[in-house]
Amino acid sequence: PSPEQHTRGFRAGMASGFQLAALAVAFVPVRSTGETCSGLRRNLAAKIANSTCLNSTILDGAGVVVPARPAGVVRFEMHTWRSHYLSTSIAAILTKEALGYPVEITCASGGLGALERLANNEADVVVEYWINNFPSARQQYIQTEQAVVDSGLIGYSGRAGIYVPSYTQTIYNNLVGLGSARFNDYVADTYTFWRSFEIPEVLALFVSANDTSIINQTGLQLTGRFTPTWCNPWSPDGLGNNCLDVKAEEIFYEQGILQQMIVNLRLNFTVSFWGVAGLQTYVTEKQLRQELVVFKYWEPTKFLSSGLYDRIAFPLFTDTCHANNTNDINGRGGVSCDFPTSTLVKVSRAAVVDHSSQISEDFSRFFRLFELNSKDLMGLLNASSAEESSNDFYNLACDHLRTTTEWRTQVRNTYSEPRVYDWELPISHKYTLLASCVFGIVVCLISAVAVVINMRHPMVVAKNVLFSLLTLFGASLAILSSACLALEEMFPPSMVTCTTHIWVSTIGYVLALCAVGAKTYRIYRIFLEKEKGKIVSITDYDLLRGLGVLLGIIV
Repeated sequence: PSPEQHTRGFRAGMASGFQLAALAVAFVPVRSTGETCSGLRRNLAAKIANSTCLNSTILDGAGVVVPARPAGVVRFEMHTWRSHYLSTSIAAILTKEALGYPVEITCASGGLGALERLANNEADVVVEYWINNFPSARQQYIQTEQAVVDSGLIGYSGRAGIYVPSYTQTIYNNLVGLGSARFNDYVADTYTFWRSFEIPEVLALFVSANDTSIINQTGLQLTGRFTPTWCNPWSPDGLGNNCLDVKAEEIFYEQGILQQMIVNLRLNFTVSFWGVAGLQTYVTEKQLRQELVVFKYWEPTKFLSSGLYDRIAFPLFTDTCHANNTNDINGRGGVSCDFPTSTLVKVSRAAVVDHSSQISEDFSRFFRLFELNSKDLMGLLNASSAEESSNDFYNLACDHLRTTTEWRTQVRNTYSEPRVYDWELPISHKYTLLASCVFGIVVCLISAVAVVINMRHPMVVAKNVLFSLLTLFGASLAILSSACLALEEMFPPSMVTCTTHIWVSTIGYVLALCAVGAKTYRIYRIFLEKEKGKIVSITDYDLLRGLGVLLGIIV
């Protein structure tokens, strides 16, 4: 799960459409069967669904013309941390107001099971997905089944790390007993480097800290600890400690990286776990007292967006270094380098980004191009209020869209509404067409009667009575279909009349032309074989079979 899921997940006890297919007829809103949105996310979803952030002036200035699209809904899955609230809100507002799609927010506790929910059509897109945390799900749903699509980077990344307050450098500057001012400067300048903790005078500052008053005043509860074999168990009063203690969030989410780093780098660290809310309280109290503290946390979060804390640099992460990560929280494993950077991507159902329909193409392009860069996100997080509220996140998302222009290159509407034309044949044209059709049908009837009356005449026999009649019948059908256009008052346009017109005219033309072609083919065969000194016999039945096959193919 995403790191900031820890905060809300821990506090809440981890409790708690856009059904784009290739064709417009597949647009049917589907209610998610996932977690029900409640509280903040329910209110935020309602604000987004009725959002009016982008007025006509903004849209016109961006050159955006919002089309009236067919009924449907884009379902965004929202998780339980601030960066997810903000990125999802911004993308959903653009989808609704700049692209013209109705939107719906579905909810889940975190990234666990997100790809499965997309594959099962419980949601359409997830704007921020910690893809490195779920390799088996990525393999199954993106690479093997291809039911879910990786739509590209969101624009910022996630990373855990070890942090100290920025004022740590000032405290190091005032250290005594280092032997020289030059060494004092060196220690202060390298306060964000992991080897600074190997200096005995630096280590002593942390080891001797007495935190009993903080724990007693705030009622913090220790939820777990890790102690390497060369360290004494950490004591809050500082008595008997020989290692500094790293404050951490929740042991439940540990992947064993910090513990393996401690063992393999032989760090004089112990680790104590306080829960996410407890850790924030602990560090905030230390900050208020301007006391030293080392803690484990993650980005992007509001807690670190203030710039009050600096990240400790450990040996650089490499794939080789992390290849032997056992996820063992007791330190057994091969990791001896820094935490990896987690790639954050956008993911969507495969049908949602299918380019086979003009309807889905606009959203597909937008979702692939959509980004929220790290600088903007950190600014939004820092501007958000300490107490989370739907108004706060909605207003921040709206203000961001009103004051930035990057999104203008991400939005392009190519969809055009079907045009309906009222067409009517002028009365003079009607009479002309009707007269021509009557004349044509009369000629066909007279010709048919003449053929029947003179059916034994050598000239008529040579032309073949049956196929002559078929030619005249087919011509009559084709002419009759045209007459229907002139008699629209008697036969008003409808699905029946339009379908009948198509079928009658097509069958009439095919029947007439194939009958003429059949007679011509027989004459061709007779003369061809005669030149070879052969006699050929092609009966009417033989020609009718060929005509039937051609007519069947057309039908």
